[in-house]
Amino acid sequence: MAKAYRPPVLDENGREVPCLVEGCTGVRERKNGYCDAHYWRNHKYGSPTANSGGRVIRSNLDRFWDKVNKNGPIPDYAPHLGPCWIWTGASSDGYGVLRINLAAANDQPYRLNTRVKNNGIQGKTVKAYRFSWEIANGPIPAGLHIDHLCRVPACVNPNHLEPVTQAENNRRNPNWVGNDMSRARYTHWPKGTNRGVKRPMSWFHNKYHVRGQSVNTMPDCPECQI
Repeated sequence: MAKAYRPPVLDENGREVPCLVEGCTGVRERKNGYCDAHYWRNHKYGSPTANSGGRVIRSNLDRFWDKVNKNGPIPDYAPHLGPCWIWTGASSDGYGVLRINLAAANDQPYRLNTRVKNNGIQGKTVKAYRFSWEIANGPIPAGLHIDHLCRVPACVNPNHLEPVTQAENNRRNPNWVGNDMSRARYTHWPKGTNRGVKRPMSWFHNKYHVRGQSVNTMPDCPECQI
């Protein structure tokens, strides 16, 4: 597609005004003082004289803290812990998620160049609360899971998180019935986020047993006591 014509900027004497970038022979076309080429370079790379080596991506830490609200509510379950840090970015099952680059340090920006196959980028989507605990305390010990002491899945406050075993994490979950995971009493989180939340036993009972599609699918169903 042909470039749209943009008239040059003229001074009070009607003469063309050169681009502000030193050494540029182009004519000023934009209100910010640049020619068209330097305008788009400044728009894309943050500087009219930047190398066109790819778009600069901010560091993992910068993008993480941009999505953290430290003025969250005090949890009803454990008010002594203080306010939650609520994740305001993307989430999955109520837990925040963040795309990070494993090949760069967390405080190091990096470039994204689609013309180069290997940009030194190893992208991975991680849980925001796990990332928060790791930047505050280091790597999560092998075999342990991070438990929310405040029972707020969107919270990323490292003081509200604790590494525990899977068995202990299940024991603390109020939605488990004893140790029988096949009879979990799942509920929705308060006010909320029901996308991806597991369904209660009554839903499976109504879908399979009442309709008679698969009577023996769930013999432990407490609704019909097969």
